[in-house]
Amino acid sequence: TSKKEAPEKGYIRAVEHRTAEQEGEFGFIEALKASLPPVPEEDGFGIGDDAALVRNLPGGILLSTDLSVEGVHFRSDWSTDAEIVRKALVSNLSDINAMGGVPKWILLGLGIPKGFPGGRLAGLRDETARACAEHGVALLGGDTVTAPALTLAITVAGRPGRRVLRRGAAAPGQAVWVSGPLGRSRVGLELLLRGHGAEGGEFARECLAVHRSPGWPAGLGEALARDERTGACIDVSDGLSSEANHLARESGVRIVLDLERLPAPEGLAELASGLGLDPAETVLSSGEEYQLLFTSSAPDSRIETIFKEKGIPAEPRRIGVVERGEGVFGRRADGSLVPVAAKGWSHF
Repeated sequence: TSKKEAPEKGYIRAVEHRTAEQEGEFGFIEALKASLPPVPEEDGFGIGDDAALVRNLPGGILLSTDLSVEGVHFRSDWSTDAEIVRKALVSNLSDINAMGGVPKWILLGLGIPKGFPGGRLAGLRDETARACAEHGVALLGGDTVTAPALTLAITVAGRPGRRVLRRGAAAPGQAVWVSGPLGRSRVGLELLLRGHGAEGGEFARECLAVHRSPGWPAGLGEALARDERTGACIDVSDGLSSEANHLARESGVRIVLDLERLPAPEGLAELASGLGLDPAETVLSSGEEYQLLFTSSAPDSRIETIFKEKGIPAEPRRIGVVERGEGVFGRRADGSLVPVAAKGWSHF
């Protein structure tokens, strides 16, 4: 998708003192449509009719939906609108990545509270257009409604890779890998909950940035799907302990994590401890990270080569092994095993 500049800033000035009601649903939609690059004819068509058309792709289409709600997933007093939009988008793109596919199109459902400033509404529109261009996806349409709280509901469609990666494909003998460091989002959230800002130093600022606008290893899922030795895959949206338990249960295997090799970034132990958090539990439970947790029988050198070829900045970390049995366990330094319960985020 080619990049396209947002509408002239004069339009933003014209609406910044108006409410969303004064701007109007259809005025917002038309302005959003004008800010987006056109959908290539060979792909189908997007905004303008009762439904979008995505022309058939060999191998099918991957689909996923996620909601992002004010007060649950973000707070406007903590995050900029650019961070809110990008976080909502990444949480959806990551699902396609975890399936070994490439995200291509999205539908956006936008719930706007009454009295929402028109200038902010225009800003959300422009940030949506920029984020779509940045991540190479086309916005095909959606819906706008009045809602009690600002809500972004995104449906993403993607092209499957050579294989579809599933949670139930882990097999005994495979190694367990994670694509990058974990724990910063949890620490960032704790800093915000306690009213702390960037005064904690460079690593604290990094944690805040990861929580407000997490990254994702774009293209890694497709690359892993090309290697027949890749087994199961899932993104770390609800926490490493939860995701590992998903893989073990769906695959009918036991996963043993090496507690000495958990992917904690440098500086996490000190900052987490200072906040009264257990560093290991922080790594195991931190959600909204969007790294990939996967299993593979490929040698370490091959996994490292895949990361280099895709330009993934983080180094992959081999953190465990798949065995016969059930459940998830952690191996201590002395070799003893302890159960690892699913302690990540749950909405219910």
